[in-house]
Amino acid sequence: MTYKDIIKNELYKKHWEIILIDNRSVWWEEEHWKIQWKHTNGMILFIQFFIDPMCDKMMNHIEARLTLDDYESEIASLYMSRGKFNIKLNAFIEKIENYRRTNKIKK
Repeated sequence: MTYKDIIKNELYKKHWEIILIDNRSVWWEEEHWKIQWKHTNGMILFIQFFIDPMCDKMMNHIEARLTLDDYESEIASLYMSRGKFNIKLNAFIEKIENYRRTNKIKK
C-alpha cells in the first residue's frame, strides 16, 4: 500500500471524498486532490503532493490547503522525513478535522 493509499483511506474514514485528481504541470507538484467533506457540499480542500526533484523525484511533503495558489491557506503539512509516518499522518488528519469542525459552512 502506498502513502497515497493510506492517506486516502484515512480521509475516507473521516468522511472526506476525492472529487478530482489532477496536477498543475509544475515540477514540484506530483499531483493534487480536490477533496470534499461528504456531509457539507461547500467544504472543499486541496491535498498537494510535492516532490524533491533533486532526490530522484521522491515525495518530499504533503500539504492540505484551501486553494492551490495561496500558500498562506495551508491547513496542515506532513513532511516525509524518516520514520514516524503514522504519527505524522494522524496529526495531519487531525488538523484537517479541526479545520472542518471550526469552519462549518453556513447555509
